[in-house]
Parts: sequence; C-alpha cells; structure tokens
Amino acid sequence: MNKYSLTFTLQDEKIIFNLSGKIDSMNVSDLQADFEVIRKKCLNGSIIFNCSGLIYISSAGLRFFLHVQKQEKEKIKLINVSPEVFERFEITGFIEFFNVEKAPREISSLEVQKIGASGGIEVFITNDDLLLKVYPESTDLNEIELERKISHAAFAYGIPTLISYDIVKYQERYGLLYEKLNLKSVAAVMIGKEKFYAAAMGKLLKQIHSFVPNVPEIPRVSELNRTLAQGMSAWLKAEEIDKLIDLINAIHEADTMLYYFFNPENIFVQNDELILINMTNIRIGNPLFDFARAYRPYQRRADFWKNMLHSYFGTGNFKKKERTIEAASLLGMAFLPASHKFFRGKEMEKERIAHAVELARRELFPNVKQIASLFAQYR
Repeated sequence: MNKYSLTFTLQDEKIIFNLSGKIDSMNVSDLQADFEVIRKKCLNGSIIFNCSGLIYISSAGLRFFLHVQKQEKEKIKLINVSPEVFERFEITGFIEFFNVEKAPREISSLEVQKIGASGGIEVFITNDDLLLKVYPESTDLNEIELERKISHAAFAYGIPTLISYDIVKYQERYGLLYEKLNLKSVAAVMIGKEKFYAAAMGKLLKQIHSFVPNVPEIPRVSELNRTLAQGMSAWLKAEEIDKLIDLINAIHEADTMLYYFFNPENIFVQNDELILINMTNIRIGNPLFDFARAYRPYQRRADFWKNMLHSYFGTGNFKKKERTIEAASLLGMAFLPASHKFFRGKEMEKERIAHAVELARRELFPNVKQIASLFAQYR
C-alpha cells in the first residue's frame, strides 16, 4: 500500500503537485510512475511541489526529485517543506539542486506580547525574547522575501541593518523574527544631541546612496512616480499630467538604493549606532527622490535638516541643491492624492486633495521649465 498521495492542479503556466505522506525505497518507483503519467498529460509549465503534507523522505525520495530535475529545463520548486524534511535536504546537500522553501513556523497569540504598531505593521516580543514584525494580511510572501534579500545585501555591503532569523506565520499573516535589541528611534533620543544625530544620519544616508544593489525585483521610483502621475486623471487635466511626467523624466536615472522613509522616527539607535529595521519601502533611483520625501517632515526641525545636509554634502554652499530638493518635494505633493489611494486603498480627505491640486497649479505648473532645468543639473 502506498504511503504517499500525489495530486495536481494547473495554475497559470505552473503545474502544482500536492505531495503528502512518506517517500522511501518501498514506494518511490510508484511515485515516479504516477508523476510521469501526469507530466505526459501536462507537458508545458514549470513544476512546483507543494510538500505541506510530506512528513518523511528517505535518500531514495531525494533521488526522485533529482531525477525529475534532470528532465526539466527550469529549476523545480518545493514549497511548504516541513523543518524536518528541509533539514534532510540541507544535510545531504540536495538543497543546492532545487528551489526549496521551508514552511513558516506558526506563532500563537499566547507566545507574544505586542509592543507597537505603525503603517499596518505590528511589532511583538516573543516568549523566547525575539522581536517579531508582523505584516498586514494583504502583504504577499514575495514582498517579505524581497525585504530579507535586500537587508542581507545591504548588511553585506556594510549598511547597518537588522537581519531576520526566519519567516513565520501569526494569525494568518506573515512575519519576520529578529534578535531582540534595545532599540529606540532617533526621534526618541536626539534631544540634547541633535547635532550628533543629524551628522550621523547624513553619513548613513550617503552610505545608503553609495550602494547599488544587484536585486532586480526592487521597484524603480521613477516608474512608480509615472504611474502615480497618470493616476491623477480624476483631479488634473491631461496637459497637467503631461507636465508632471516631463518633470519626472527630467530627473536623471540612477541605480542607487533609496530608503524612501529617511526620518528620525524611522531610523533606530543602539549605543549611539544607527540601525535600519524597515526595508519594506526600499526603491532604486536618483537620491533626489529620498531628499524630496524627507523635505517637508524635516521642516519642523530646520537646524537638524541643515546639519544633516552638511554631513551629507560637505561644508560647501549647497543652496542650489536645497532649491532642487524643495522643487522635487513639490512634485511629490502634486500626485499625493493618487499615492494615498494607491498605497492605502482609499481616497484622501477632500480638503487635502484640493490643497495638493491648488499647490501644484500655483507653484509647480507655472515654473515647469525652471524646475526641469534644476532637475537636469542635479547629480
């Protein structure tokens, strides 16, 4: 009697095999025959094995996957692999031959204590004294994997980032586990040490902007902004949208990493060392976009902003750069209503929409040529 079950479903251009039970030398020949019957019926499509029900695999079972891989042009994928089965792939070295994804550990509400929340992300401390960051239910697992990939690449480059241990599940949502550190935001500790932290943040931002990550999945901010500009059709005229896109195109492309939420509330400190813990909104593009997003929030801290710019640009005169940053901030404000709807799924209040549109028509559109010239000179 077979100790395994093999069924399949078709999804887009993928064949998903649902594999459960045990695979050993006694049944692996039957498994291989069953697989080949299905594969002959479905010749096209990449192969994914859903191993959520697979509880044991012997070396003969590992060789079955190797045999399948040799017949395929693309690397086969194994998902929802239990820790025990995953360990078998690891210790034998077979994990190098396939794309193997371990099933996330389940964490219950009895194992955690909530310590904070921001932008739909909740933060907990677990009973084993780890930090747990839980994402909104709509967050795709691929987005979290991308954040981990970026964090590891940035850390290897020398940028101080918090590295996650593992992906877990909490109440049907995905989360990341981190080492618990005694972290506080720059905003919480900067009083009396504003100049020190402004200089440290300028230095860190320059380091971030020197990094060119080889991660093709990271969104390019110029493309995102063009999409948002087109999304303003409910509030702006077609010729006004064309002006927004012309201004976006005037900003030189770059392949550098942007943090996109670089402010004292979103940068953390341990023993006076700055640490990045939120890599969710990493983008690729011209550093001007980072400064533009930070510009208005920093106006509440004018001295802090100027000291940070001195640290970033040096002691020379950078008034022209400041004018360019202010203009780029104005550009971002022009498609804020579309951004709000795109990222939050709902429209802004009518008063805020009216303000954004009026501001663009008063200060941005009449000065498009001068602003485009500033953007074109920014490097």
